[in-house]
Amino acid sequence: MRRVLLCAVLGLLACMTAAAQGVQDQLKISLKHNDDAGEVQTRNQLQRLLAQYDCSKFIFTRDIVIDRDAVPHSHPVLTLHTRHRKDDELLLSAFVHEQIHWFLTQRGEQTEKAVREERWLVIS
Repeated sequence: MRRVLLCAVLGLLACMTAAAQGVQDQLKISLKHNDDAGEVQTRNQLQRLLAQYDCSKFIFTRDIVIDRDAVPHSHPVLTLHTRHRKDDELLLSAFVHEQIHWFLTQRGEQTEKAVREERWLVIS
């Protein structure tokens, strides 16, 4: 868990150091409740942030749902909540955090090996 959080933080910092290159155009951002103002605001905020910061290295799934009622999660579809509408850094870090779950899932064997090594280090 600490490593996932650390990866999200490092990813966020890396995103914030470079200019965006049209990543938001490659994403499909859907709204769970099409007429919800908070979901529309969150989608617009995320699109603005992805235009401002280059997070292309940290995007492993292109389908995103904004859902005012859901706890943020990565699978089966990356889903974000509307709670960070007033905090750009928290929304961007939540986005990167959930993307990292996709990265880890796509590298299942390597992830399992890293988890085993981490457990050994903690026990030792």
